[in-house]
Amino acid sequence: MLLGLVVACDGSPPAPVGPANVTPPADLESAQTPSPATVKDPSVLPDRSVPVVPGALHFSRDMFSDRIPTWTRQLAPFVGRPDLHYLEIGVFEGRSVVWMLDHVLTHPSARVTAIDIFPADLRQTFLANVQRAGHADKVTTIEGASQAELRKLPLDSVDIVYIDGSHTADDVLADAVLSWGLLRPGGVMIFDDFMWVGRGGKNLLPPELRPALGVSSFIANYRNEIEVLHNAYQVVIKKIANPCHSKHYCTPVGSYVYHWRASKLVTPDTGAEVPLSEVERGFIERIAQSRPFGQVGYSVEPELAADPAYVEMVARLGLELVEPVNPLSAVDRRNLLGTHTCGP
Repeated sequence: MLLGLVVACDGSPPAPVGPANVTPPADLESAQTPSPATVKDPSVLPDRSVPVVPGALHFSRDMFSDRIPTWTRQLAPFVGRPDLHYLEIGVFEGRSVVWMLDHVLTHPSARVTAIDIFPADLRQTFLANVQRAGHADKVTTIEGASQAELRKLPLDSVDIVYIDGSHTADDVLADAVLSWGLLRPGGVMIFDDFMWVGRGGKNLLPPELRPALGVSSFIANYRNEIEVLHNAYQVVIKKIANPCHSKHYCTPVGSYVYHWRASKLVTPDTGAEVPLSEVERGFIERIAQSRPFGQVGYSVEPELAADPAYVEMVARLGLELVEPVNPLSAVDRRNLLGTHTCGP
C-alpha cells in the first residue's frame, strides 16, 4: 500500500513516486503544526500578515481545500451520524475542523477533540474561527503534546482521526499507535502529507524526518486490521476486525487464517482446519510472506502464480487475495528506509 520517494543517482532533484494520476499539492510545504516536542520557534509560525476582518473567519494560508474532494468521498458514510466523535491532531487555525463541522459533524450530538501545542497566537485564532463558525459548543480544545494528551482519552471513543501534527516519522508513528486504540472498529484514520519531502519540496529530508516512514511502519505492523481507502498525497485507512489476535501468531490468507505454530490453515469463524498437502502448506506460507514492508495486499511471485499446483489450490479453496496497492520496488524501499545506494 506504500508510496516511495526516489532519489536520483545523477544528483537531480528527488521526485515523489506514486500513482500516475496523482498530483501533489502546489504547496508541498503544507505549513503543518510543529512537533509537540518543538520549542515555540517563531521561524515555524504561520504568516500573520493577512488582516483579521471582524466577524469573519481568519485563515492565513489554505492547506486544506485541495483535500476536500477526497474527504467528501471517504467521509460520506459519516455525514450526519449522531454521537460522531472527530479527533484532530495538529489543528493549526482550524480550517479542516470548521469544514468537518459544516459538512460531516452536522448532528447536534457530534463533537470534536482538537489537540495542538498552539504556538504564539494560534490558540486564539483557532478558537475565534470555531466561535465565528457557530460551532464552539461542539469543540473540546486541548493544548499540549499529543503523545501525552492522547493517553488521557478513553479507548474506543473516536470515529475519525486526522493526524497532521509533527511530520517526523517517530511522532507520526506514535500518534497513529496511540490514536488506533481510541478509534472504534469501522472508524477512519487520515494521514496528511504522506509524500511530503521537505520545505517547498526542494530539500529532501532524511526518512526519519518525513511522515512516509512513520505511516508505512504503522501499516506494516497493523495491516491485518487495516483496509486502505485512499492512497495518494494523503493516506486514508479504515479499522477493520482482525481475524488473528496478534499473540496467536497467525496471518490472514484470503478468508482463512494460517497458524504458524501449528502449521494449520483454518476458517476463522469455526476454527475448522482446512486439509493441505505439504506442498500446499508451502504455498500458503509463501503467500503469507509476500507482503513487503508497509504493504497491505499480497505480491505473489509470478513463478508461484503460474504453478499448476498453486492454481489448483487457489481454485479449490476459493482463495481471494487482496491486490497490492502500489507496492514499492526494492530501490524505493531502500530510499524510504534511508539507504540511498545507487547501482545494481
